[in-house]
Amino acid sequence: MSEEVSVPNRQFRPAVQWSRANTMSFPQELRDAIPSVDPCWGRILVLASIDGSCSHNLRGRRVGLKFLVEETGKLSGQFPVFADLEVEAARELAATLLKLAEEVEQMPQASTLY
Repeated sequence: MSEEVSVPNRQFRPAVQWSRANTMSFPQELRDAIPSVDPCWGRILVLASIDGSCSHNLRGRRVGLKFLVEETGKLSGQFPVFADLEVEAARELAATLLKLAEEVEQMPQASTLY
């Protein structure tokens, strides 16, 4: 006689729950670049380049950005940081950047004290 196997009633989060979200992914190599001393504001990275792509797949219409950043501290080299955005989030990001660029152009020129 065979025994029935039952699985307890558990709530499982779908593995692809993040698939519709707007995400940023960082390479694991940058983990060691962030100081653990308190207080620490993190690590400043220099933005070397930005590239992008578009896709339409099982996750829907997506806009992908690739930020190539350079380490300024104990690591050397360049590291890719990826953003994966829904179309509306990409539009909002673009609108926000344009608005901020216009605002900064309207600011009075800072005088130098040198």
